[in-house]
Amino acid sequence: MASEGGTVQFQAESAAGSRQQSIRYLNRLSIPVSIPREQVEATLDAFIAAVLDRLEAWDSIHTELLDLWQELKAERADAEASRFRRLEACLGFDPDEAPEALMQQAIQMAATMGAGNFSEIAPVYGRAAQGHAPGVRRRLDRRDRATT
Repeated sequence: MASEGGTVQFQAESAAGSRQQSIRYLNRLSIPVSIPREQVEATLDAFIAAVLDRLEAWDSIHTELLDLWQELKAERADAEASRFRRLEACLGFDPDEAPEALMQQAIQMAATMGAGNFSEIAPVYGRAAQGHAPGVRRRLDRRDRATT
């Protein structure tokens, strides 16, 4: 699974017999499939709600899943927190794993070039590049100096 801004791309290879993987696909997709992000989120939301309803029916009202779900819903409701989490994800980091200095640069770059444009280059700048993309940063610095 990979986020592509407005879509989520899915690719699956069957992994029979591999028990070390956290997700094992029973079937494969012959080509990657892109699904609108809103549709993926709505489907996952419904699945999580169904799991929580089932747990509540078993009298297991307070679970770690419930805590995480409530935290996620609160972050979604907060526009600033939501933007921050999207930047983290675009950079390839799980929540609260991105280095603070990198996040500050990413926030500045997204504000300068627009969130949509930044999401296109974020993988080069983020975790995959281990936070090192001096060419991108130099280009932005030069552009900022030229406009001031």
